[in-house]
Amino acid sequence: MGVSTDALLVYGYDLGSLDHAEGWQFREVDEDGEPAMAWYSMPEDAEECDFIEQAEIRLLVAHGLTASWDHDDYFERKRAAQQRCGVTIERHCSVSCTMYLLVAMDWTAHRGYPVKVEPEHLANPELIHHCAANLERALGVLGITPAQEKPGWILASFWED
Repeated sequence: MGVSTDALLVYGYDLGSLDHAEGWQFREVDEDGEPAMAWYSMPEDAEECDFIEQAEIRLLVAHGLTASWDHDDYFERKRAAQQRCGVTIERHCSVSCTMYLLVAMDWTAHRGYPVKVEPEHLANPELIHHCAANLERALGVLGITPAQEKPGWILASFWED
């Protein structure tokens, strides 16, 4: 069994997690540190949707995904909603202590496969404005206020054992 470590360079927000030393990195948490949005329901067992899964579903439904699995075109409709949404929720840290990022632009370098980062993307004001708008819309849909003052470039890693 090997170890795979990925490097992530993303434009977005650090959302943290309950496992993070500082907990979730947004204001809307209860006294136990759990997310406190009206749309979130804590899972009763490990088989149910956790916060991140519920957040992803909420974002996709807000961008046109209908919850019907019984149609042949479900995954096509899901991809279309993901494109309209313009953001994803990415994992970082490790499988055993997963934390999350709300991301509008990203580069991932998998172990052994370097990725060329285009510096003009990092400083392109039109692209950054577009990404920031997508992130702002997603924060509104999720009803969260990040601890991070504004979106920015985040360098993170993900270790998968």
